[in-house]
Amino acid sequence: MVKEYPDFFKVFLIEKDHERMLIPNAFVNLLLSKKTVMPDFILRNHRGRDWHVKTLSIGHQLYFDDGWKRFKEENSLEDNDYIVFTHVEHNVFKFKILELSSMCEKEKVNDEVEKNNTTVNGDNENEHQHCRPCNPWCIGSRSAITKLKDVEIDAEMYIQQGNPYFLTRYIYYRPNELYIPKNVIQDLCLCFTKHITLVCCHCKDVGGNEKGAYHHILPQINTEHIEKRGKIRRWRDGRVFVQGWEEFCRKSKITEKDVCLCELVLREDGTVEMLRVHVVNVGKE
Repeated sequence: MVKEYPDFFKVFLIEKDHERMLIPNAFVNLLLSKKTVMPDFILRNHRGRDWHVKTLSIGHQLYFDDGWKRFKEENSLEDNDYIVFTHVEHNVFKFKILELSSMCEKEKVNDEVEKNNTTVNGDNENEHQHCRPCNPWCIGSRSAITKLKDVEIDAEMYIQQGNPYFLTRYIYYRPNELYIPKNVIQDLCLCFTKHITLVCCHCKDVGGNEKGAYHHILPQINTEHIEKRGKIRRWRDGRVFVQGWEEFCRKSKITEKDVCLCELVLREDGTVEMLRVHVVNVGKE
């Protein structure tokens, strides 16, 4: 049976496709030849989950526009990913995402809709994953001064003694995933469950001589600032990401200029329970 429309593919490029993505001209010309208008597309994954994306015409070109950013974020698109679109019916297209390195289909986004998101059961053994045996004493290993390029921060002022940590910033072209450095996971033998709690702690009003005061008010900071439940996503190469980072940063008013000192808080069983994000004003350090 001859398809009404052939498959088409696009290579996702962060710099070009962050806001919207160009639909191939050959496919658009085919639509025009059939006198077909598609003001919006329904993009469907293998589980049957749909993303509604409206189109935008600029000159003689057609773009995925309104709804594209959500599609991009929820499917964790990375630079040079291949997206293959297959027409199903009307304006419905199935898609799959291929990794550039292997040209194999990437891990699928978890489409489970959680109706009750108020509690996290950390005692469920089925939730425990990404674990390997390790010497528990290595969990507290860290240096007193950590650098992010040319930034120097006295971590001891913010971090509870013994907790591992790392530095990061909000990155506009990959906004919805927080990368947990591979060396931190391996060196400290960190073990994750399926979810993690993100907690924002703004530190801009704390001076360098107020270390004790900061730890004293930390419980109040935790209750006054934003909390969000993030999902742990792990790639086959061992990289670990926390999904939900963009919404957390937006609600916490974290910008690209802020330096985030991320403190990992562990449960008694050694799994990571919380990621406490200390938003540091470097200019006042």
